[in-house]
Amino acid sequence: MNPDDELILDPDAENDEPSEHPTKTLVFVSTFDPSARVEVIPTSDQTVRDAAQVSGLTARDGSAWTVYDDLGVEVAHLPSFDMIGDVLYVGPAAISAGSSAEADSTAELTKEEHNQSLSFDDGNGTLFTGTASQIVEAMRHIEEGDTPSVLEWMERVKMRASAFDIDLEFGDPLSFLNALEHNGLGRFMTGCRGA
Repeated sequence: MNPDDELILDPDAENDEPSEHPTKTLVFVSTFDPSARVEVIPTSDQTVRDAAQVSGLTARDGSAWTVYDDLGVEVAHLPSFDMIGDVLYVGPAAISAGSSAEADSTAELTKEEHNQSLSFDDGNGTLFTGTASQIVEAMRHIEEGDTPSVLEWMERVKMRASAFDIDLEFGDPLSFLNALEHNGLGRFMTGCRGA
C-alpha cells in the first residue's frame, strides 16, 4: 500500500468482505494470431468452451475448434472456474481419422499412453525421453529466439511443415509426435510407440 493512498474504514459494515470482489479472468489467445488476446470473466456454470465463445476468437465458419492449455492438452470440457488465471489457446480441433470403433480404441490407448515413458528421435540426431508432454516441452526449448508456449510451438511446426506440403494433424503432444513420425519428421525409438 502506498503511503499516499487513502484507507477508508466503515465501522458500520456487517462483515470484513469488500463490497466488490476482485474479478478473475481467463485469457484466451488465438493460435492463428498470438497477438489476439481476450480476457473473459467466466460465470460459475460455464465450461471453458462456453467462455471461449464469449471471447470472439472461435471459428465463425462452422469449422471445428477447441481450447488448449499451454501444454497443448484440450481443456474445453473443464469448468471455467477451474482455469481462472490461466492463458488458454483457441484453435482448430484435431481431426481423427478412421472408423468410430478405431477412434474409440485409439482414444482409450492414448489415455493409457499419456503417462508412458517414450523415446523420440527428432530426425536431427537429438533423442528425447519422457512422457509425450515432456518431450514436446523439451523440443520447443531448442528453438532460437523466443520460447513460445507448447501449443504455439506445435502450431509453428505445423505451419512450417505446410510450406513443404506436409499436413500435421494433432490434438495433444502425443498425437503431435505421432504426426511427426507419420510424416517422416522423427521416430519413436526402442519399441516405444504412441497411439
